[in-house]
Amino acid sequence: IEIQRLLLAFEEQFCADFKPDQIYLTGPGRVTSDFQADIAKLTGCPVSICDLAALTGTTLSETRAAGWNPAGMDPALALALLLSERTLCLNIRRGPFAVKKHWAEHKSSLIKTGALAILVFIMGFVNIMIDSSSSSRQLLQLDTRIHEIFKSTFPEVRRIVDPLQQMRVKIEEIKKNRIFSGNTGGYIPRIEILAQISRRIPPGTDVDLNRLVISPDNILISGITDTFNSVDDIKNQLGQVSLFKSVTISSANIDKPGHRVRFKLKIGL
Repeated sequence: IEIQRLLLAFEEQFCADFKPDQIYLTGPGRVTSDFQADIAKLTGCPVSICDLAALTGTTLSETRAAGWNPAGMDPALALALLLSERTLCLNIRRGPFAVKKHWAEHKSSLIKTGALAILVFIMGFVNIMIDSSSSSRQLLQLDTRIHEIFKSTFPEVRRIVDPLQQMRVKIEEIKKNRIFSGNTGGYIPRIEILAQISRRIPPGTDVDLNRLVISPDNILISGITDTFNSVDDIKNQLGQVSLFKSVTISSANIDKPGHRVRFKLKIGL
C-alpha cells in the first residue's frame, strides 16, 4: 500500500505517468522470495533482491563472502562505497528534516545570560571581599583602642592577653575591695547603693519611697511611712551600711489627710 501511495504521489506531483523498470528489495526486514513475489504482483513490475556487491562489482574476501548477507549488509556497504568513491547522494537531513541546532539558535541569548551571571558573581565576590576587609580594619582598630584603654587604666599590668576579660576581672576586684574592705572612697555604683537601701529597710515596714537623689557626696531620700518609729528604724538600719558615712533625719511630719508620716533622710558618702 505504501508503495502504491508513493507511485501515485510521484505521478500527481510531476504530472507524469511513472512506472519503474525494476524494483530492488534490500534491508534486514522481510526480504524473502514470498515477499518478492507479493511486491511484483502488487506493482506489476519485476522485483529482485538487491545485491550491492554484485551490482557494483565489489570483490569480497573469502572470509567476508562466506557469511555475506546482502539484505542486512548492503546499507553498510553503500555508505562505505559512497565514502571511497566520494559520490554525492541524497541528503535527507536538510530543510525541515535538518538536525535542530538549539545552541546555534539561542547562542546570543545564552552568551548574554552567561556574561550577566559572571558579572553578578564577580560583583558579589568583590562586595564580600570589601566588607571583609572593612570589618577586619574595624576589628583591628577596636582591638588597638581596647589595648590603649587598658594600658592607661591599669598601667601596672605588663602582660596583656585578653584585655576585655582582664579589665572585667580588675573591675570586680575593685568593687570587692570597696565594699568589703571598708574603703568606700571614690565612686560607688548606683546599683550597689540601691541594693543596700533595699536590703536594709525592714521587710515588714510600711513605707513608700517617692524620691531618691544620688550625688557624689550624699543621698537624699523622701518617702511616707506609718509612724515616727518606722522612720527611726529605717534610719538606724541604713546607718549600719559600711558604704554610708552618716544617716540623718532631715524632716519628719504628720501628713494630715492620711495621718501618715512624711520624712526625708540625708545619707553622707
